[in-house]
Amino acid sequence: MPITALPPAPLPADTPSEFNTKSFNLVAALDTFVTETNTVQADINTKATTATTQAGIATTQASLATTNGATQVAL
Repeated sequence: MPITALPPAPLPADTPSEFNTKSFNLVAALDTFVTETNTVQADINTKATTATTQAGIATTQASLATTNGATQVAL
């Protein structure tokens, strides 16, 4: 999920009207930004957990393959 870009930040060189408009727009966009960022973080956590689980499975399979290979050589 992409995160919506924040609107332009107010600048000291802006006119008071421009500064206020940019400020209000930026503050109004923050709730959406936080929600989208939290959603992305949850997705990252889920994928990291899956990757860790898959790495554990791969390690177990590698150990079994090594054990089976050693058993075959010993026969």
